[in-house]
Amino acid sequence: MSLDAVKWASKVYDVSAREKAILMCLADRHNPLKGYAWPSHASISRDTSFSVSTVKRAIKGLEVKGLVISARQIEKFEKKPASNRYYLVGHSPSLPQEGRVFVVDQYFNENGQWTIEDYLT
Repeated sequence: MSLDAVKWASKVYDVSAREKAILMCLADRHNPLKGYAWPSHASISRDTSFSVSTVKRAIKGLEVKGLVISARQIEKFEKKPASNRYYLVGHSPSLPQEGRVFVVDQYFNENGQWTIEDYLT
């Protein structure tokens, strides 16, 4: 959780109620060390009580308004889609290049800790 991201999102105006709820959810899940959030649509849906289709429309609206940039992620070994990365424009320290896709290697390391290594495709 990033308190700074939540403060930033709370000061965003001129968005619909559903877009604001989704933006606050993304801000709440923003990782300040990584610079982005990566919740699944299902997780956002569960957290906000909106349907997955409403979540997708709200994220698209936030992208059109220039508040969020989505970047696709693909699992390294199974080559299947993983949860998108969401960068908060105006808050995230760096933004990905347009169209960039990240390959993630997700596993438990020898210490039993969840690890994610990033690779650029």
